[in-house]
Amino acid sequence: MNDLSYGECRVGSMSRFSKGWNKTVSVFSVCSVVCSSSSFASLRLCGQKIIRTAFVCFVSFVVLNSSAAAGSVDGTTRSPNILLILLDDLGYADLSCQGSPDIRTPNIDALAASGIRFTDGYVPASVCGPSRASLMTGKCSASFGLQGNGEAEVGIPHEHKNIAEYLKPVGYATKAIGKWHLGEHSPDQTPMARGFDEFFGMLGGSTFYFPFSPGGAKWNEQHHKTPQQRNDQVLGVGDYPPETYLTDLYTDEAVQFIRQERDNPFFIYLAYNAPHGPVQASDEYMNRNLHVPEGTRRKLAGAMTAVDDGVGKVMDALKDRGLVENTLIVLLSDNGGPTKVNASVNTPLRGVKGDVWEGGIRVPFMMSWPEKIESKQVVDMPVSSIDLLPTFLASADIRTDDAFDGVNLLPWLIGNASGDPHEDLFFWRGGRRAVRSGDMKLTNAQLGPKSELFNIADNKEEDPAKKLILPELHQELTKKIAQWESTWAPPIPRD
Repeated sequence: MNDLSYGECRVGSMSRFSKGWNKTVSVFSVCSVVCSSSSFASLRLCGQKIIRTAFVCFVSFVVLNSSAAAGSVDGTTRSPNILLILLDDLGYADLSCQGSPDIRTPNIDALAASGIRFTDGYVPASVCGPSRASLMTGKCSASFGLQGNGEAEVGIPHEHKNIAEYLKPVGYATKAIGKWHLGEHSPDQTPMARGFDEFFGMLGGSTFYFPFSPGGAKWNEQHHKTPQQRNDQVLGVGDYPPETYLTDLYTDEAVQFIRQERDNPFFIYLAYNAPHGPVQASDEYMNRNLHVPEGTRRKLAGAMTAVDDGVGKVMDALKDRGLVENTLIVLLSDNGGPTKVNASVNTPLRGVKGDVWEGGIRVPFMMSWPEKIESKQVVDMPVSSIDLLPTFLASADIRTDDAFDGVNLLPWLIGNASGDPHEDLFFWRGGRRAVRSGDMKLTNAQLGPKSELFNIADNKEEDPAKKLILPELHQELTKKIAQWESTWAPPIPRD
């Protein structure tokens, strides 16, 4: 695992911390010279000055160092707001900036153009629960026993902190919106118990998109889906109009939170359930996609139009408050698209959700932070969702001795590092295993001699006709996977 380094990896944020520290040092310099007289007549007065000034110095030290930790409020040294937008079962080619000819996403495209779009962005697991647990902890979740969706229903062990549990103690206002899927059976695993000040969404993994309609409520009950809730209060029919479309409601919750006046920075985890099945869209969004053939693909297009409109509204809210420049925004999907289920498209990649081929693990992935990251970048550097937590902590000047599988990407984001952040990236789903080491990828390593070795830089499609026969490299990568798997913890008990 990688310790969160504050040497080279602090470039771009250390200067802000140093400014705060220098202010503190200057205060103590004043304290040290407040009384220079040594005459007996002024000794009593000098002592009083020392007591008063020492108190002022102590208060100044606390205030300044709190500012350095969570970001001061003067607009120049404040830590960034952080907005993490996670989509659900989005295909690799289901954004117009990713090459889609029929799904139009101008707002997401603009977000990508405002920073970096990673063509080789990955998640470590190709299904919802372990992918989300890995993202939130900066670790491959199998290392702490969360190997599949069953363990995700139990939740993340408390000794493994999530993003909010690092940010809230240093002053961040935190809100989770949308799909949780990281503990739905125990009160100590809800977002409110895991570092979030506010929550609006569902604890489970999927839902009817019109949950406040009688038909939607019945569908959810028949399919054993968790209801929507605000904080710990369960919501149902009558709490919102029956025509309320869930994607719009999640967007509204994010916009309202952004509009709140506050001095401290915020972290919003906006986890849309779109376009996960049963993919649905309101008539408004369906009618804007009549160019798409009728059927599931049009429903997915409508669902993505709603998400794209939502991203536009969120960006407008940030602009209205003058927060865009110092907001670190990430948008990605939790895994590849399940093409036969929701009509998603992973072209040109092979495989779907649940696979360790590229179509299951390589996802749309973009980052924007205008104050720090140059715009209009498209890079093929391999990065992973497990890199986000270390990167967020570094951007907010938060120190920790905790170790992560992910890497702080700040040096690469601001142009102070070269090469790839990772030597190896590992992937799994069920019994399937894969590793990308540089440009080489061993796929479905569990098949032994029948597993496939590819040069991903030249063959991202993982065309079997172009697989490589390199026995020594095959053996080396197989050993790496075995060594990685030996670090896993036993599966979390589901009882």
